[in-house]
Amino acid sequence: GYDISPRAIESAQKNARNAWVEKMVRFEVKDYFDFDSKYFENKTLICNRPYWMRLDDPDVIDIHKQLITDFETTANLFGWFISWYEPAHKMIDSNMRKLRKLYNWWQKCYFFKILK
Repeated sequence: GYDISPRAIESAQKNARNAWVEKMVRFEVKDYFDFDSKYFENKTLICNRPYWMRLDDPDVIDIHKQLITDFETTANLFGWFISWYEPAHKMIDSNMRKLRKLYNWWQKCYFFKILK
């Protein structure tokens, strides 16, 4: 797993140890924008992004645009993501997604399954 926050990576590593899967996963501090989209070919990408609500609006839009572009242009990339950002569903071609509403504690979110 990747996250820009070292604290989030430490928490993920602890959770992996507690679930006895630490040898099955790898964690690294890295910004999503530092990835080349070819890295994601033939992979599944799962993003739990309600935490974007802490970002400034331009950052929220940019990261959604990049994520959607990666799904649209990367061969054999499948995945899901969760977002609180309501306009995101308008950014994804309706033939490429399934959308479900859900709540992350009190925050209304959207669960997107990307179809290819």
